[in-house]
Amino acid sequence: MMLLIEHSFKPDSKEIHLNLNKIRSIQSDIFNNLEELETINLSHNKIINIQPRTFNNLFNLKYLMLNNNQISNISSNIFSNLPK
Repeated sequence: MMLLIEHSFKPDSKEIHLNLNKIRSIQSDIFNNLEELETINLSHNKIINIQPRTFNNLFNLKYLMLNNNQISNISSNIFSNLPK
């Protein structure tokens, strides 16, 4: 069974907590147009890889939690568009 995230977030969301959900994959651009987003918690899932463009244009992101997953492959520029 592959659990995927549905793309149904409110555009003014500031926090998204998807921890402890057995998520295995995250689609590219899933967080697109969430310009107010400050926190994404994807910890304690079963994520294997993260697609390019997953975190693009998240200019207000302060916290990204990916701990306790099974990530084995990340594109070299996956975090390049995040704020410093």
